Amino acid sequence: MANNYLDKTGLTHLWEKIKAALAGKANTNHTHNYAGSSSAGGSATSAVKLQTARTVDGVDFDGSAAIAHYGTCSTAAATAAKVVACTGFKLVTGARIIVKFTVTNTAANPTLNVNSSGAKAIQYRGAAISAGQLAANRVREFVYDGSAYQLIGDIDTNTMYGNATQSKAGLMSATDKVKLDGIDDQINQEIDKKQNKILYGEAAPTADIGAVGDIYFQIEGVSN
Repeated sequence: MANNYLDKTGLTHLWEKIKAALAGKANTNHTHNYAGSSSAGGSATSAVKLQTARTVDGVDFDGSAAIAHYGTCSTAAATAAKVVACTGFKLVTGARIIVKFTVTNTAANPTLNVNSSGAKAIQYRGAAISAGQLAANRVREFVYDGSAYQLIGDIDTNTMYGNATQSKAGLMSATDKVKLDGIDDQINQEIDKKQNKILYGEAAPTADIGAVGDIYFQIEGVSN
């Protein structure tokens, strides 16, 4: 079997091929600065925030800062157009906003305008919300459905109650309240009457004993 060896010319040719293949390659221990970073291993500019901001429930988010869906409304009570500021808010379907009202609303058919995105009706279950539901120090959450801000959660809208009857719950009438307040007096009077109705003694009954309606028993042999 013949041995194949590279002579000097062959070795030189191989070495030139290796050097050409490695030309421009970096050493294994080298480092690179990330894009926008002044030092190796530093935060890259592209990693600090998103290249294109994304809208999260109506508020822009690019990763550079925290976001919130909260604002305060101090619009005058009689002004229907309520105004709220919320950084980065956009009016898109599904946008969510939490509002703390500092003034109780008295205007009918109130609207909400967040970040100057446009005044939209405030509704509860598809109808204009009652004025008093936007009361001072109440915090309400709304979601924009594409045409109006819908109040999230349930509120008691049944403010009409009739007088209670023996078969139906309700309110107590003023007349019944008077009767209820007088029950104690009536009971005490009846107790007093019952205590004084039955009298007894040794003497024969006369007009001076007891009162009209009392029952008197004359008992023989009773001594003091």
